Formats: sequence, C-alpha cells, structure tokens
Amino acid sequence: LFTSAAAGGKKSGNEGADALIENEEIKGSDCKLTVKDDSHKTFKVDSYKINDNNVLTVRYSGALAGSNEYISAIIKPSWISEYGEVRYYGRIRSVETAKGSVSINLAGKYRDGDTVCIFNEQYNGDNKTDYASSLFEIDPRVIDLTDAKVALSKNVFTYNGKVQKPAVEKVDGKTLMEGTDYTLTIRNSKGAEVASPKEAGTYTIMLSGEGNYIGTAKATYTINKAENPLSIKARTATVKYRELKKKTQTLAVTKVIKFTKDAKDKKTYTLLSAKKEKKSFENKFKINKTTGKVTVKKGLKKGTYKVTVKIKASGNANYKASAVKKVTFTVKVK
Repeated sequence: LFTSAAAGGKKSGNEGADALIENEEIKGSDCKLTVKDDSHKTFKVDSYKINDNNVLTVRYSGALAGSNEYISAIIKPSWISEYGEVRYYGRIRSVETAKGSVSINLAGKYRDGDTVCIFNEQYNGDNKTDYASSLFEIDPRVIDLTDAKVALSKNVFTYNGKVQKPAVEKVDGKTLMEGTDYTLTIRNSKGAEVASPKEAGTYTIMLSGEGNYIGTAKATYTINKAENPLSIKARTATVKYRELKKKTQTLAVTKVIKFTKDAKDKKTYTLLSAKKEKKSFENKFKINKTTGKVTVKKGLKKGTYKVTVKIKASGNANYKASAVKKVTFTVKVK
C-alpha cells in the first residue's frame, strides 16, 4: 500500500483527533512496508463529514479488532515530496469494536489536491511489516450528505386530492441548490418512486449528492388522511301497492338516500325505525347492512312510511372513517 522509513517512519501522535503528525524523511535504503491483507478486507468507510474547522468525522464498519489493531489515516501530498508518498500519518483509535467513528483534525495539514486515506491496520512497530485494509480515499472538498439533517418547509399535510410536497430549506444548516448540489427523488412507504405525491401516506425525500456532494440525505413527511366528507339527504321513494300485494319489493339505496358528498368507501347501514304516523312497522322493512338496499315486505298497506337508518363510512386510503349519520327517508305505498 505504501512504504515508510524502517525506523521512525510511522510516528503517530496520541490517539485522537490530533494523532496525525508529519512523517519522517526516508533516508537510506531501509524501508518498511504497509501491506494489504485479507484479514482486514471487511473494513469500509460508511460516511464522512468535514466541519468548518476542518475536523473530519468518519463512520466505519467491518474493522478488525484486537491487539495492535487501529483505525489509521494518512495524507498523500499532491506534489513531489522528500517525505515520499505519505506526508502525514496517525493511529487515530485502537479498534475495540467493528463499527464506530473517528474524528481527524486536518487543519494546517491538508492542502487542495492532497488525498486523505482511512484504513484499518495492524501496526507492529519499527522494522516490521504492517498489515492493513484497502486505503479508503476521501476528498475533504467533497461533502458526504449521508446522515445530513434535512429541514423541510413542512412535514405534515392533509389529503386534498392535489400534489403535495415540501420544499427543501436547509441541509445541515446550509442552502443547497437542486440540480447543482443534489438531485431529488420521492419514495412512498413501499420504496416506489413517486413523481407526484397525492395519496395519504408517509413519503421519503432523498437528496443524492451532485457536484461537490456525495451520498444521500433523507427526510420524511406525511400526508394525513382527510376527514370523511360523507354527507347525505333523504329522498322519497314510491312502491306500487298492486305489485307489493304480489311480492316483496326492493329499493336501491340511491332511491331513498342522496349522497351529496362521498369518499366512495364501504359503508354500514342499520335500520333504526319504520313508522306510519306513530305506529311502528319496523317488521315490514329491512335494509342490507353492506349495500343499503331497502326491502319492503309483501303485504304492507297503502300509506306514507318514515324510515330511519344510520350510516357509517369505513374510510379508505385517503379518508378517515366517518361519524355515524342518521337519515329519515319516506316510502310511499300507493
């Protein structure tokens, strides 16, 4: 992976953000090797960020823990240097768990064009070979959006049948430009991309870095179900007595009830009463619980009957269940 002076070529500051120190100049022909090996092959950099003070924070996983195992970093200079291919080196943290994060202070050490590399290594001391993972190159000028906090103009909407999506206001406190700094996609709760979100549900806004940005930042917002719009009015239906003398008659729900507003959802119908003046004729009427069809039983005498039912809509993907509605319609037998 790289060479260093056999003795003193991989000096490090104390573990921590300031562990990077300038490498010793290579003199003579004695070198030691840092060699890639399979025991460290699962190590990877998951994400990274650099703040305004040039402190780089790196999240990693798959590190090999154990004696002499470290998360280390180097800075490769962009120009020919008497220090060889590595100018700064440091053992940032001893590895105790496979997954974690480290912070590295680059202030005064990194120059535009340099390459920062993070790796997992077994450091064995002067005049001994060190064994390491691949070198994960990081360009501190490029900002990783992974895990960035996305501030949206609005996080909660209510279904209205129209496209509803919030604006992206800030990403980690900064104003970024769609099309220049990121591309935006929206996915529903099933992971399918949605160009025009209208339906009630939870949506994930995904900002995929462009230009000087990499990685993907995420934020969620919700379109809540709307209140059920169920609104009904009574109608008057007529049943011919001469037909009712022969057999039971059935009336479609639309013959006795007008749905002035409807979410087109399932409904439950319950007969409450059926009267002619003050006398009950409930035993002569029946209403289908799911279709609302009204049955007028054979043998009902001529007259005007007031039938009261209650209706409850169950709601659907975009509307809540309704409150119970009561309506009294008229059936005339003549």
